[in-house]
Amino acid sequence: MILSLGLSAVSVFASQRMTFVADDQGPVDVPVFPPIGTPPTAMFYEPEWAGTVSKPSALSALTFTWTAFGTFTMTGTKGDVWDIRVQGITFVMTFDDKEASTIQGVFHTTGTLDPDTFDISSTGTYEFISGTGIFAKVKGAGTIGAETITAGSEYACPMTGWIEY
Repeated sequence: MILSLGLSAVSVFASQRMTFVADDQGPVDVPVFPPIGTPPTAMFYEPEWAGTVSKPSALSALTFTWTAFGTFTMTGTKGDVWDIRVQGITFVMTFDDKEASTIQGVFHTTGTLDPDTFDISSTGTYEFISGTGIFAKVKGAGTIGAETITAGSEYACPMTGWIEY
């Protein structure tokens, strides 16, 4: 009897894998443009984008800020449009809960960039690496995209995948 109660308590407190859907948007800073080097590569910075979570519902009342650093590399061309590979060296999602909980992760996408209009379209994967506060034991992964809202000034990165915390 004691053993079965102990096992039940463990299952109650075990984390569950839940669907994760979030979206964020903001500007992208590229200190040196066009890319330089072979292959042509540039650094980018996404400063404190505004974000929301729609799933799981337990997180939907929270908002977050997204900050990311990374590189994009031109891998080819299609007419006037560049084929690109984007490496998110690190991203941090800082939530507005009482602990200012965070999720840290990485992302990798491929897509296209128009160097004249700065119109971007890319898709790939993300992975949650670590966290703090309510996300201290976070795990998660899924797909992430980058899309233009207003060319040259406003972009969005929708995320769909799973989370455990």
